Amino acid sequence: LRIQGNTERVTLKQRLTDLKPNTRYAVYVGVDNRSDARADITIRVGDKVISNYTNKSIAKNYVQAHAHNTLSKNATVDNTSYFQNMYVYFTTGEDVSNVTLELGRDADAAATYFDEIRVFENQSVMYNEKHDTGNGKFKQDFEEVPQGIFPFVVGDVEGVQDNRTHLSEKHEPYTQRGWNGKKVNDVIEGNWSLKTNGLSGYDKLVYQTIPQNFRFEEGKTYKVTFEYEAGSNGAYSFVIGNGENSRRSKLTKYDLENTWENSSTPKKVSFYVTGEKGGNTWIGIYSNARGADTKGATDNNEINFKGYKDFMLDNLEIEEIKLTGKMIIDEAYEKNTPIVNGNYKQDSLNAYKDAVAALLEADDDISVDDAKALVERVNEAKEKLAVKRSAPDWDDIHDLDAPYEEADNVWYAFDGNTNTLWHTPYGVNSLGKPLTVEFNNPMESTRFEYVPRPSGPNGRVMSGSLTVIDEKGQEHNFSFTGWENNAKTKVINFDAPIKVKKAIFTGNETYGDPGHISAAELRFVLPIEDDKPLDEAAYNAEVERVRKIDRQDAKEYLAAVEAYKNGLAEHNLLTPNGLNKLVEGLKEIKETEEPTPDPKPTPDPEPTPDPKPTP
Repeated sequence: LRIQGNTERVTLKQRLTDLKPNTRYAVYVGVDNRSDARADITIRVGDKVISNYTNKSIAKNYVQAHAHNTLSKNATVDNTSYFQNMYVYFTTGEDVSNVTLELGRDADAAATYFDEIRVFENQSVMYNEKHDTGNGKFKQDFEEVPQGIFPFVVGDVEGVQDNRTHLSEKHEPYTQRGWNGKKVNDVIEGNWSLKTNGLSGYDKLVYQTIPQNFRFEEGKTYKVTFEYEAGSNGAYSFVIGNGENSRRSKLTKYDLENTWENSSTPKKVSFYVTGEKGGNTWIGIYSNARGADTKGATDNNEINFKGYKDFMLDNLEIEEIKLTGKMIIDEAYEKNTPIVNGNYKQDSLNAYKDAVAALLEADDDISVDDAKALVERVNEAKEKLAVKRSAPDWDDIHDLDAPYEEADNVWYAFDGNTNTLWHTPYGVNSLGKPLTVEFNNPMESTRFEYVPRPSGPNGRVMSGSLTVIDEKGQEHNFSFTGWENNAKTKVINFDAPIKVKKAIFTGNETYGDPGHISAAELRFVLPIEDDKPLDEAAYNAEVERVRKIDRQDAKEYLAAVEAYKNGLAEHNLLTPNGLNKLVEGLKEIKETEEPTPDPKPTPDPEPTPDPKPTP
């Protein structure tokens, strides 16, 4: 059904038959709204009216089994499809003769498409502990999902595919922690949870809400809470977006840490979300580029079984709240501490720590706008965290040449993502044909790593050679043989670091179909960047000086400074800049003069706000 070019509102009505009395139902219609006009679905049960609507559609359909997915052959128009279901939940009364379904569209020149109406029994109670679509706290435990992964829809992480995000059913003990070394539960509570299987490292959206499934109204703030299981730190993020997601979208992301190290239970987290202008704010889960931490495991079957690449979500709650500045500060502090140094360059990491430490200086009565400004500085510093590079990337490469299949470009061997693949042309014998890479500048390297494709033997290299040409033009030749047919990383160690200007990798024997060569990654491993230890000499000297002053105010000030400094250290927030602030404060304490500094140092010596913000 297409509605287009109407100059006044259009409504289509149909009485529903064969319904049972006093029974809970769900009804949906697929909708792809290319107009700016409101398109809606309404159920009338006697005098009761329940409606849902969408404005312009914002999410493409990536479900392979759906007749209206966004493949060009199934597209609605312009080689795309934004078809998503729009639901109403309702309950019949004693009289089922007066239940009416309506589809409506306001006036507009552009088109709205409807298709695939379905009415069915459903026992969910998502709206303020009630079944019928309504306001109040929204709760989804995934035990009575009407269809798909409501209120989420699948993102672009796999393109149009038989998606690896699905509702996972409990089959104890096989789906739960501890079974043959399994690290995380597939099902968090009840019989069903929302599981994402092995989609780490994609730098794409896994799933999101859409306004017709949950509407974050403009200017209103909501507390979003859920439980989750994750196999790796930072492989996935909770994400907040607005409008259609694209590479240019500004997303707010909160990395989610793994749930099994030092923990025997899933984690529960909360976030605040404010609806932006236009009503197209959404939440979701994002697969980060960093990928999974497999704790040294290289066998792909082991990695998959233990759940290092997986993410599970359950017990989603969304509730409107009245936001305060303190709530914003407390939430931001909780989300950003304790800081783990990770593999970041020290200068960028210290800037991030300073921004987080500044949250501790905020007064309890800080305004919402001022609190948001402080948090924005934290987010900006977090975005600017620079990773210590372990291998060259595309920006370092001057020229790259090798035979390759069009869909498996040779550049994928240097993209830092083990989920992509370089593969030579199918049906062509490429054995002995080299891959040659030349860098813009010599890259000092300690070893070479060949990372085989994670699944399937085709093109995994068994034997071959590596020629490394250094900055002086000298060749360093290495040969290898007997590499095993598995996903484990193969290593060629250099006797001493080599400043690599050019390298030639040649596969002479491979596994799988004859003549093919493949690689998930080819790495020239760079030396580790050492961090400078924090110099506390000036601080210690000032502490000893002030400690000798026999005056009550000096003693109180020193005690507060030491408590604050210890708190910073405990939360890994101590930096040269932070330490210097403490030193400057201590210098204000004079041996003979009356001290003038505030007896409570800035920032507040209590570095641990309530880790659970209380709306």
